Amino acid sequence: MEEWEKGTISIALVDEALKSMRERGMDTDALLIQAGISPRLMTAPQARVSAANYGRLWYLIAHAMDDEFFGMDAHPMRVGSFNLLCRGALHSTNLGKALERVLDFLRLVLDDISATLSQQDGLARITINETGAPRRMFTYATFLMLVHGVGSWLIGRRIQLLSADFRCTEPQPSLDYKIRFCDQARFGQDHTSITFDAASLALPIVQTQRSLQTFLREAPATCWSNTATTTAWPPPSGATCGKYR
Repeated sequence: MEEWEKGTISIALVDEALKSMRERGMDTDALLIQAGISPRLMTAPQARVSAANYGRLWYLIAHAMDDEFFGMDAHPMRVGSFNLLCRGALHSTNLGKALERVLDFLRLVLDDISATLSQQDGLARITINETGAPRRMFTYATFLMLVHGVGSWLIGRRIQLLSADFRCTEPQPSLDYKIRFCDQARFGQDHTSITFDAASLALPIVQTQRSLQTFLREAPATCWSNTATTTAWPPPSGATCGKYR
């Protein structure tokens, strides 16, 4: 990836984040300006914004809609839910228990989408459960970013993804999604899931109430740009997915 792209987010993801607001007739230009993003950039397909500005936009959208899942589920994820999710997972004994708590929390909050954690042959897999037609990529990405981002922060290192499958067709452009999840992400699959080394589930939680405050201030910018962690969980030799950037 070119140097100028590091720490930035494509304008296409800005557009995706605003989609539910536009559909409800809400003023999106005002939020863009508050986030430090010029509305004129929305007509420039190659434009990119900083992860910090994108994170600020997420905060503003969530509060404008009172929904931290941006209207993509029948039941809103009320503002404050992400805070409670993190606090509930923080006191887990290891990553595996923390991920189970995160997924249980999301199952209770959201009606249309949930996920399960499973293990087989040394691999851990988080699989999204849903019915009906495939959702848009941004929905899957937001759900998995919350889970993967929180999990990575809790253990102080990035959970290295070995594969990432999505039910939806490949979005255009898809570079930001591949950077966030897996270089060789596969689309049009039977299920949406991310897979990683099951050994990482035994890693201890290293964060504290004090570090939680910093994380909450910086998320979701850090989750999208993978800057919330500093050390990559080493993948098996030859693995090409989920490079830490």
